[in-house]
Amino acid sequence: MNISFGRCVRAGMLLSALLFGSVVRASDLDSSLIAVAKTGDVNRVKALLAQGADVNAKADKRGFTALHIAALAGDKDIVEVLLANKADVNAGDGLGGTPLICAAMKGHVGILKVLLAHGANVNATSHSQMTALMAAAATGQKEAVEILLSQGANVNATNEDRWSSLLFATLKGHEAVVEVLLANKADVNARTMKGETPLWWAALNRHKDIVGVLLAHKADVDASDKDGETALFVAALEGQKEIVEVLLTYGADVYAKTAKGTTPLNAATRHKDVLEVMKNHLAKTGKTAKRQLAGDVSTETAPQTASSNDTTIQIFSGSGGRNTRPFTVKDSWEIQWDATGDIFQITLYRSDGEMEGIAANQMGAGKGASYQPKGGQYYLGVNSIGNWTIKIVQTENKSSK
Repeated sequence: MNISFGRCVRAGMLLSALLFGSVVRASDLDSSLIAVAKTGDVNRVKALLAQGADVNAKADKRGFTALHIAALAGDKDIVEVLLANKADVNAGDGLGGTPLICAAMKGHVGILKVLLAHGANVNATSHSQMTALMAAAATGQKEAVEILLSQGANVNATNEDRWSSLLFATLKGHEAVVEVLLANKADVNARTMKGETPLWWAALNRHKDIVGVLLAHKADVDASDKDGETALFVAALEGQKEIVEVLLTYGADVYAKTAKGTTPLNAATRHKDVLEVMKNHLAKTGKTAKRQLAGDVSTETAPQTASSNDTTIQIFSGSGGRNTRPFTVKDSWEIQWDATGDIFQITLYRSDGEMEGIAANQMGAGKGASYQPKGGQYYLGVNSIGNWTIKIVQTENKSSK
């Protein structure tokens, strides 16, 4: 009968306990092995294994084995001893993470090579579908990323939230890792479950150089998340002038609408320098800043010609931004305005506070009108640089003509 040395030792300790009433419990040996794996004392590790410690015991509260601990600590000698004693190279911890993921996260390239040489699964995943490549990318471990890719790591694998290695590297601003991943055919337009792309995250987190790298690799400049927000929108909202300039150079749409009907141009009004960049861009490209922004709101360049049946319901005037008082209109009415200054915007809200749409988005002084087919109780949110006057006019029903 073939009985392992470890089993013989444990049987001997049990017999000793029965005969003499004292013994070092196996669980104590296992716990000691876990503890010593952190210290770098390779001789003590060997001694504990010789006494019968279970090389694959998960004595740590996180479910780590000694191999996980040594991989995290970067102790190559202990890793090699544990593997020589049949440590499970693909053991999962309490969250399903493997020793390879631990080593990748810390950038311990020597240990990565040892684990891979002993059969570590390069594409093994944790319970949340994290891989070693994602862990290395998220922590900026360029050399580890290169080693894992050379051993067949799936560059476009995603975790349970559909985050790829490229998304992790972009989020954290690891430009060198981003370049390595793109060189290995990472999907530049990968999307999270919320629809965010690497470009979106680079713009939001102010990683200007990465924005440039992604765009040079043909990132979709107008890709939006599930809320309809593009990279230009979030960059404008955060006041990132230089990133806005880069995105505009690659043709980003200043009029791309979010789910709420707002645009990057709307977002830019919070930051005068960003607004100036967009104005200059529009001037250079010959595009107009007076344009329809919401599907159910028609914005025109001048008021409609008054009819004898038109009735002024309300007149508002002021400067800067504010909300108007509520007003009630019947079907078929207009918002007419006369504004000075560089920017003038009107957002139409229902009385319950829900946004109906954008009625005006005008750059430069001028007059305009927005026809509204549906009656009800509304109020206006005005955002302006300069003075303005707004008329609410009940009109003849244009749809019946």
